[in-house]
Amino acid sequence: MAVSPRITSAAADAEFAVAVAVACAVRPDQVASLRSRVALAFGEQTPTSLLKQLEDQTLVALAAVADALDVARTMALDTRDWAVVAAPRRPGRARVSESIQKFCTQGAWGVSPHLIPHCSLHSLAGTLSQALGSHGPNLGTGGTPDRDSDVLLTAASFLADETVPGVWMVWTGWNDEAPIADTLDQRVCRAVVLGCPALTAVPAAAGWPSLRLKLHTYEIHAIFSIDLSATLFCLESLAEAISAERIHTLTGWRLADGGRAEWIPPLAAQRVAA
Repeated sequence: MAVSPRITSAAADAEFAVAVAVACAVRPDQVASLRSRVALAFGEQTPTSLLKQLEDQTLVALAAVADALDVARTMALDTRDWAVVAAPRRPGRARVSESIQKFCTQGAWGVSPHLIPHCSLHSLAGTLSQALGSHGPNLGTGGTPDRDSDVLLTAASFLADETVPGVWMVWTGWNDEAPIADTLDQRVCRAVVLGCPALTAVPAAAGWPSLRLKLHTYEIHAIFSIDLSATLFCLESLAEAISAERIHTLTGWRLADGGRAEWIPPLAAQRVAA
């Protein structure tokens, strides 16, 4: 079941200080090799018994979070109490399909009991929280390509309540979930990770962090004035925005339920702060 956060007055206009922004894209034949990389990054938090059961999107996300955590450490960020909000797209769909076929031919003994804990909407957030050793809340949201913006609303709610000192926001998804043979070489699983400390926890040093992500939800009376021609916020458009070629470009999106989000690059963010 997807979680669609309720828009409250506290989260009606939110701003994220983006300290860490990481994106990656992994081909199907590269996913298995990520297990050793993840094991090295998180040690005993991700034992072999856990890694061999993980859904592919979770492995890709763990690899991206490992890179993001390295960046956070160089900035002396304490992320131990941060919340984790993650949006995997249709997690475990392929594995569940295979399990249904096995159940039909082999019965219950052909289905792994690990299917449910590793293939639900909240599995990714829970596994990331375990790997990070986080003491903050973790929650799965979204779940489908048109609900990627739910992560922003949920994270904004956490920060607005001032219950956590920061939030990890994570998105994952395949560009083609059930490809035909002609497109196998084009299939990739993407992951984007944003590490956002609460604005009250941002160091006073000028210019850090200079990246901003602003969230504006709609007013009730303006629900019918949504600009449907604007680009919908999604994993792919966010990955493009934080790429080396676009990270210094002001970018805007519409949200699934109305409102808009804006990616504000360093120079623009400094002008806003001034």
